[in-house]
Amino acid sequence: MSASKEWTEWHLTSAGWARGSQRVDYQGATTVEPPADRVLTCEYEEYLSSSFSSLDKEVSVLWQSDDKEKVARLMEQFGDCPRHL
Repeated sequence: MSASKEWTEWHLTSAGWARGSQRVDYQGATTVEPPADRVLTCEYEEYLSSSFSSLDKEVSVLWQSDDKEKVARLMEQFGDCPRHL
């Protein structure tokens, strides 16, 4: 079992990045329905395998709209997936 594994889903919408579901140590997971107008969903994760290891941080794409032009336009406007929980 890892020492810590926390994550937050972020949804890119026409209004910017919206926080989605998340998991926080000792609190469990909270599920949030994705916005209907999302064009991209990514997950930011912080993972600590043991109390002696360094903190690993990773962003991964979970879902992406087929409208690549809209995704690119909104990412240019609002930036990359947030890198915080």
